[in-house]
Amino acid sequence: MAPPDKDLEWNNDGLDGMWRFLGRAWRLVAEVAEETAAGACGVAAAGDGASKSLRSERHRVVGKVSEDVERFQFNTALSAMMELVNAAYDYRRAMPAGTRDLALERDVAETLTLLLSPYVPHMAEELWREVLGHKGSVHLESWPAWDPSAAVSDEIEYAVQVNGKVRAHLTVAADAPTDEVQAAALALEKVVEHTAGKTVRKVVVVPGKLISIVVG
Repeated sequence: MAPPDKDLEWNNDGLDGMWRFLGRAWRLVAEVAEETAAGACGVAAAGDGASKSLRSERHRVVGKVSEDVERFQFNTALSAMMELVNAAYDYRRAMPAGTRDLALERDVAETLTLLLSPYVPHMAEELWREVLGHKGSVHLESWPAWDPSAAVSDEIEYAVQVNGKVRAHLTVAADAPTDEVQAAALALEKVVEHTAGKTVRKVVVVPGKLISIVVG
């Protein structure tokens, strides 16, 4: 998809990717609904990092989709929904069954269905009524609310490059000083492997995205 004010030469190549995304979204909602019905979730530990990350992503994506729809940027809204699906699957991989936050997972599944409803109305309706078990129509529901303050993550993940090649990833506190971020990156095992015996000539931190280490 392209913005409505941009020209786009039609081809079928993007259809397979969209089909796969919708399949993943359906499976996610179905798995959460089944898990909810079975009561297979426990109570997540207080301050659990995986739950906090997913909750933050849920609020960020709702805000992103809401703003993009108002600007008719439907393609980037869809991309944000894909990111929410990826985050939900990452959460399920990180948290074994019995330790997941049931309320959070259910909220994400319902939120995703509501976000999808203007794009795939029939699929969203079936997910809402048949899979999630609601009696009313998804199209009569309110748009999901979001809190900008909750969309701000406590942590940031950096890609760490050595001479232009990504060698590792580093997760640090969002408010960590630049010198601490640099020191943590240089101490990573994968980075040490590629800097040992060499002179570190420069370390550049692109806030929130990238750490570039130049050695010679």
